[in-house]
Amino acid sequence: MYLWNASSGDIQELLSAQGDDYITSLSWAADGKHVAVGYSNSLTQIWDAERCKPIRNLNGHSARVSSLSWNQHILSTGGRDSLILNHDVRVREHITATLRGHEQEVCGLKWSPNGTQVGSGGRAGGQLSGTLSFVCCFGAAASLRASQGSCQLCAPPTS
Repeated sequence: MYLWNASSGDIQELLSAQGDDYITSLSWAADGKHVAVGYSNSLTQIWDAERCKPIRNLNGHSARVSSLSWNQHILSTGGRDSLILNHDVRVREHITATLRGHEQEVCGLKWSPNGTQVGSGGRAGGQLSGTLSFVCCFGAAASLRASQGSCQLCAPPTS
């Protein structure tokens, strides 16, 4: 992964995946200094982009980390294992919530600008059309403080 400085035009290598592993997602923190990186091996790392050093490893998924989104000190990660995990990056026991509702990979994940909801997109198995796309919305109360959260369908399945 490379960082491009738009002001100077400089390009700097931040990291490279090892072996068969590859980068599957990334998301900048609001401070512009930290970037979260998801990998095919189920690991999420937080990097200090100014110093080009890893700060923290976050585990919890059993398959690739396909989507990431920040809400202040909470990093939400969506995986091929159909789970969304909320990580409080300030504490040692970082998983604060497990959000369920997807049947397959969480392909997209984004917190609302005011931090009150997180939306996720994915696919669900469909008998006739093969797959259906849908969007889940989780309220902040459930997703930030609860150990479990469940999907409220924001957009109906489409074929």
